[in-house]
Amino acid sequence: MIEIIFESHATTFDNEQKIASGHSDVDLSAAGLEQAKQLGERRRGDHFDAIFTSDLQRAYKTAVIAFGDKFPIFQDDRLRECDYGAFEHRPSSQIEAERVNRINQPFPGGESYEQRSELMRSFLEELLQKYDGKRVLIIGHRATHYGLERWVEHKTLEAIVQAPWHWQPGWTYKLQSMSMKTIVTPLRHSDHEHAIVALWSSATVRQLAAIQSQLVQLFGGDIWLQQPPALHGTLMEIICDADYGDRSREQLFKEWYATHNQTVKEVLAGFAPFDITFTELLVSPRAIIVKAADPQPFNEIRKALLTKTTLPEGTKQPPEITHSTLARFHKAIDLEEAARRVASINVDITERITGFALVKDLGPPDFNGTPTQLYPLRISL
Repeated sequence: MIEIIFESHATTFDNEQKIASGHSDVDLSAAGLEQAKQLGERRRGDHFDAIFTSDLQRAYKTAVIAFGDKFPIFQDDRLRECDYGAFEHRPSSQIEAERVNRINQPFPGGESYEQRSELMRSFLEELLQKYDGKRVLIIGHRATHYGLERWVEHKTLEAIVQAPWHWQPGWTYKLQSMSMKTIVTPLRHSDHEHAIVALWSSATVRQLAAIQSQLVQLFGGDIWLQQPPALHGTLMEIICDADYGDRSREQLFKEWYATHNQTVKEVLAGFAPFDITFTELLVSPRAIIVKAADPQPFNEIRKALLTKTTLPEGTKQPPEITHSTLARFHKAIDLEEAARRVASINVDITERITGFALVKDLGPPDFNGTPTQLYPLRISL
């Protein structure tokens, strides 16, 4: 776990003129220079293992003026403000009005908040590898803050961008993991309580969410959706909705984890990353799923795991297909009619699998997918 303190850069000449800077490298104003000194005073008793800023001088100078050489300071262009493209140097009010339209659609000649957020994700993944157990300070911009809210607090970009933004004297974050994103969804059926799953990339999630929108148009209130942050593919269940008699499910899981966790790590580390491609939608009496064309990679891993580990008695065997559940039905449906409807939806999504996560599903109504363990696949050097 990393404790991250975020501070926004001090005031610039553009800020005072209410002009949007974006990637323009504008300097601190006299007021900003004073604010940077005040930041150093406010954080005089703090210790940081490292300070990270964007490579724009308004962020880097804020750090240097505030802390001098007290802590190591590193510049990283992934911490920049969003690139406003043709909107740079326009009145800030125009950017404020335009933000919600630029979540996925780039500013003309610039980038989207989604694109900028993905760079922030890359930064945080690297930070976890190098600074786990440390305390760091990040000095950045509005987009930097958006990235922290998204990847650490697991908020959607839509909610973040639409919320009012107000300066405050620092924000504190606890970064546990990037690969094991907390799953939040209004599940009405609990399939598994503990499972090893693949959590899809943001690009795949966006494509699956677009398919979900089409499903809503086709089925309306007859379905409820697996919320986009919760979309995943189950490799194998450890504790499911089976009848375990008078045995405590939590105790069963603890016993399995103590016995098999290291073996699972070693087995999965023996497999190289691979691609899967979703090509079709399937309808069952309970759900609508998206199915991968080739189940072999998942099945080879499942076979290896079942050879080396033992599932608790009562846990059902893993599926023989690779899929992700998109929606569930509220009521009995006409399967033929439902299949006819979904046949109109084109599916062609490729996902790179680089690891799996062990998650805990607390079941309705408090499903929160608590992450327990990350299992990376073999890293090629």
